[in-house]
Amino acid sequence: MQFIGQTKNLEIIDKWEKLPNFIIIQGDRHTGKTYLAKYICNKFNISYVAMKNGINDIRGLLETMSVGANVAYHFKDFDRASLQAKNALLKVAEETPAGNVIIITGNRQIPTLESRARKLVMSSYTKEEMLTYIAKYYTEDKVFDYYKAGFNTPAKVLMYKEYADIDDVLNYAYSIFEHLPVMSIDMVVFLTHRFESRYDKLDISILFLDMLINIINYKSKYELNYNYSFQNVLDNLIECKETIMKDPTLNRKFMLYKAFYNIMLLEGNL
Repeated sequence: MQFIGQTKNLEIIDKWEKLPNFIIIQGDRHTGKTYLAKYICNKFNISYVAMKNGINDIRGLLETMSVGANVAYHFKDFDRASLQAKNALLKVAEETPAGNVIIITGNRQIPTLESRARKLVMSSYTKEEMLTYIAKYYTEDKVFDYYKAGFNTPAKVLMYKEYADIDDVLNYAYSIFEHLPVMSIDMVVFLTHRFESRYDKLDISILFLDMLINIINYKSKYELNYNYSFQNVLDNLIECKETIMKDPTLNRKFMLYKAFYNIMLLEGNL
């Protein structure tokens, strides 16, 4: 298994003479935590088993484990697990038989878990690392555009490359960005209708909004100075994205229209 970046973590792992029986890998979503967990399993030649975060799954784990089994049990996004599940896992971690490993990944865990585990924190990926990685999957003229649209971890690149129309979504996000300063009611209606008629899946809606948010954020920081508040624009788009994520049954066309309309109001075009 090959890695992009994470030099510090790989150096730490290389120094382990013996695999710890309890490991925490900490970092934001899509930063490669699961890949690192599988890398550890591969390096130490142990089996990898993905686990659920339910309390019954955790309580039954001690009965499943056997001395010398040579198995790593991975609990993903464990920071979202219930407090009861976390306390149950703490008990399992304290009684783990030799030859069994527990790996939990996610953001910050409760202190009692963190104090008992060997912790690895995912490092940020450099711009150069990501441009090189993106170039493996996209044409040279698109590499930097994807980076600005938020493709800033290898996991995101691998996740999004599965979409057959990913280039189309990227182009549409850039089209929206270019029209922000000159939006009108007709433009809002046209852009919203165009999106809804072409992308009818929830995950594409989220991906599009994520791209647009990242494009605006990147350009406002490094490339452009506009005469209106980028933060207000971002707040509108982020609110739209979070609303759709919380309630997928909401009409996405209406939410996009509302977001674009509010951006237009910020520009004083009415």
